[in-house]
Amino acid sequence: MKIRRVLLGVIVLIMSCLPLTALAAEAPMITVDMLLSPGEEGMLRFTIDNPDSSEHNYTFFIKGLTDGFSAYFMVEGVAVNNMDVAASNSAVAQVNIEAPANPVQNVYDFIIISTRDDEETTSFPVHVSMNLDYSVSLVSEVDRMESMIGKPFDLQVVVSNTGNKTLENVSITADLPYKWFVESAVPETLTLTPGESGLFQLKVMIPAAQNSGNTQISIFAGNEKTQSQTITIPIKVTGKANFALVLIGAVVITGIATYIYFRKNGRR
Repeated sequence: MKIRRVLLGVIVLIMSCLPLTALAAEAPMITVDMLLSPGEEGMLRFTIDNPDSSEHNYTFFIKGLTDGFSAYFMVEGVAVNNMDVAASNSAVAQVNIEAPANPVQNVYDFIIISTRDDEETTSFPVHVSMNLDYSVSLVSEVDRMESMIGKPFDLQVVVSNTGNKTLENVSITADLPYKWFVESAVPETLTLTPGESGLFQLKVMIPAAQNSGNTQISIFAGNEKTQSQTITIPIKVTGKANFALVLIGAVVITGIATYIYFRKNGRR
């Protein structure tokens, strides 16, 4: 589950021959306001206008990301950090900004920067306000695990409502290796009042076809309003159970062979 918000306003960036500092000093820039909940991802679209008689490439950058914020740019559904714009034409790009699960501040300010291949630069600021009404955190009782091939293992995680309003239908989502699956999750959902915590107990099945080695699982909690941080737990998968069965089988076979030998030949 990924919480996303689309800002419908379109920001038009017209490339100026003024350097960035001069641009900021000569003309006021339009500030885009975003409201994000902890763990939420917001998206805004902007247009790059190329008034020149030749094609140009534009490289994107976001300045000022702190406290666990992350961002990436997309063009036509593909993650990129630059794009070409034909002569006397324009093109639309978008930036996705994801807030951390536990922001340190209530407001943040970033700058979206676009640099043309001839070093002409323009920018616009983004002001992000944090909606702390809905916020959830997740803690695992273990930071690493060891389990056996073909066997389930239990995992307990604590979910806390760190926001100001009640959270309903809070659930756990697990990103598991291929063919692994959650056998049970107790409870399936929780309702948490502000400051309240709840326990989820997961039983995860490792398939018999799994190879021994190191892997990991990732889990997060949330509902339609907010999402916690993602926790990654390294897991060492061993074949000890299969080895033990083979060893027991070998002992049993040896014992039977010994018994038959002495029954047939007697003790000497």
